[in-house]
Amino acid sequence: MEQNFDNNFKQKSPKERFLLILGVAFIIAYLVLGSMIIFKPNVLSGLSSTNKIILGSAIVLYGLFRGYRLVKKNNSEYE
Repeated sequence: MEQNFDNNFKQKSPKERFLLILGVAFIIAYLVLGSMIIFKPNVLSGLSSTNKIILGSAIVLYGLFRGYRLVKKNNSEYE
């Protein structure tokens, strides 16, 4: 499976590789941002803790959804 991913990654055009890397970077950014909102007390200190948990959870869930779509898209291209 890992070798299949390596071959598929090498077969992509530079534009597709760049977009894949950019997509992964944004997924990581969403997960980190959501986690910071939930766990860091000084981030968005104007919001109540309940609202911070709701907002942070929504951002983390969106990051997970983007990751699922990215994996699903890459798997369907090579089947």
